[in-house]
Parts: sequence; structure tokens; C-alpha cells
Amino acid sequence: MLESLDVTLGTGLFAAADEAIHYLEKQQVPAGFTLKPAQSWTSLAGVAADLSGGFRASVEGYFKLLFDRAYTNEAETARYFDGEGRIWGFDVLLQKTESRYWDGWVSYSFNNAQYRDPALAGHSGWYYPNFHRFHTLNLALNLKPLPVFHIAVHLGFASGKLARTIQSKKTTPVNGIPLYVPVYTAEPERTSFSLPLDIKFSWYPYKPGSRVRTEVYLGVENILGPLLPSVKTVVINPYSGAEETAGGMAVMRELAIPLPSLGVKWRF
Repeated sequence: MLESLDVTLGTGLFAAADEAIHYLEKQQVPAGFTLKPAQSWTSLAGVAADLSGGFRASVEGYFKLLFDRAYTNEAETARYFDGEGRIWGFDVLLQKTESRYWDGWVSYSFNNAQYRDPALAGHSGWYYPNFHRFHTLNLALNLKPLPVFHIAVHLGFASGKLARTIQSKKTTPVNGIPLYVPVYTAEPERTSFSLPLDIKFSWYPYKPGSRVRTEVYLGVENILGPLLPSVKTVVINPYSGAEETAGGMAVMRELAIPLPSLGVKWRF
């Protein structure tokens, strides 16, 4: 049964200076460009409902336009401040508020983000940034079989992000020195999905009259990591044109092993 209903509407223009402004040198700003703060016009609309039984459901959509976004050229020797962006998506959340035996929430997010770099020939049209993922799903569940013993489970799902494949390499003169830069395929592929699973067991020893709450916990993060395909990124050495060997690794892999933890917390 519906207990309350909230509606949210908002729009605004925001500005923030790019952190690169603090350490840029004059020669890194091309002629005709001035240092500008990045701006965004953001609008959102949402509705949230409190339901009987301690449940809360919400849906929120958003749309964002980016102006004067900073970006670099292929050799990262020049920085431009006329980048554009358009981002839209929505979030859905169902939450069970705290109760004696269990609580938690499940959420789903869809995101569509595209950038445009007018000064770069390869990115003069709209493209997806490297960090972009379309779908994200999260489930958090807190089980309380005993007042002094809790089990927390978090399961996530995220669709793949871009993995640009190097097709070839070319040289670009920088201060009279030819540097190698990668040439990527026109249609980048996406990595496999990620599926993080974390579990934590907590014990709360009870001391009558004490104002200190103690938690002894044992947890494991990224339990499913070894079962998922590893993600690798190949980079090009700008001076030799070979694969990057910094740190003795030509291929850098994301961490894909379970991480156990054991500890004690005190809350006063």
C-alpha cells in the first residue's frame, strides 16, 4: 500500500575548473584557445514512493549536456577546451529499510554517454568514452539470523566497457622528436562483463551497560574474480614503438583474485 509519494524536478548550470589548468604550460595550449572551466547543463526528474512493509521504490532520469570539456591530442602534448558531451540515463531502486531479520536494496542503472572532440580528426564525431558502461545492477542484502551475528552479501553486475584495439602505430613530431602513438580500430570492442561478489560475516559481542559497540568481521571480496575473463591493456612505448615494458609487464591486468579481510571495529 502506498504511504507517501515524492516527486523531484531539477535543472541547473554547473561549472568546474579542469585539474590540468594548475600544471599546464603555455605551449600546451594551442593558438586561439583559452583556458575555460568545464560547464554542464543538468536536468533530472524522479519519483519516490514509500510502501507498506518498510519498502521504498524510486525512479530517476537525467540528461546532461557538457560544454568546454578539456581533452588532449594523441601525443598528449596539447590540451583543448572546446569538447562536448551528452549523457542521459535513469536509475531504478527498490529498498527494504532496516528490520529485525533482513534489509537491503537492489538497483539498476542505464547510462548512455558520448563525447566529441572537434579539434581532433579521429574524434570529430560522437564517440563513447573509455569508461562508459551501458548497464549496472547491484544487489545488497543484510541477513540477521541472530542479533549478534549478521551476514552481508553484495552482488554486482556491470556490462563491458570499451577496449580499443591497436590497429597500427604512427609517428607524431613533438618538439622535433618523433613519438609513436597508437592507431586504434574504427569500431572499438567491449570487454566482458564484471560480476563482483562480496560476503562479510560479522559478530557483535554484547556487553551489558557498555556504550562501545564491537564488531568482529571476516569478509571476502571479488569471490567470482578467478572465474571471469581477465582484462588486458596493451600500450605502445612512445619512443621505441614497442609494447610498454614499464615495471617488467607488457600487459597490465586488472586484479582478479579474491581478497580476504579480517578485523575488529569499535563504535563509540
